[in-house]
Amino acid sequence: MMGLSLEDAVVVEGALASPLVGQLADKLLKDGWDVSSLRRVFQGTAFFGGAVCMLLNAFLGPSLGTVGQVALLVAATTLKSADRAGLFCTHADLSPRYAGALLALSSTAGAIAPIPVIEFIGKLIDETGSFGWGLFVPIAIAQIIGGLVYVTTADCERQEFDNL
Repeated sequence: MMGLSLEDAVVVEGALASPLVGQLADKLLKDGWDVSSLRRVFQGTAFFGGAVCMLLNAFLGPSLGTVGQVALLVAATTLKSADRAGLFCTHADLSPRYAGALLALSSTAGAIAPIPVIEFIGKLIDETGSFGWGLFVPIAIAQIIGGLVYVTTADCERQEFDNL
């Protein structure tokens, strides 16, 4: 990763990790895994794995140095690639016919929801003087809450509205 920016590293990891995630998920489905269980495991990996990386960065970041901190961020985004076999497939499981509309609605909600949080995060960073407490911990908390909600409630059974 020498000479790569963080943004470049994230693009590279996504290009490498996403196909591997898909191949692993396909293998597990062929091996008899239940679709809902598979989605929960992969999305749990995406959320909880990222949260662990954020917490490590929050508590150990400065002692790890720049390379260690960037490595944790790249690891977090690599683990996030598991969402390709988690949340992002759930829409098609629920309704192949309306998967695009469901993905558009959930993506829009996911993009709008954090807008008011940006000011809060800025204030936390200003008050704490720390990206660890002001940025990484809140991200980890959001990932843990999102992970708990998804893994305890996700159900990939096709919905009746798909036949409308």
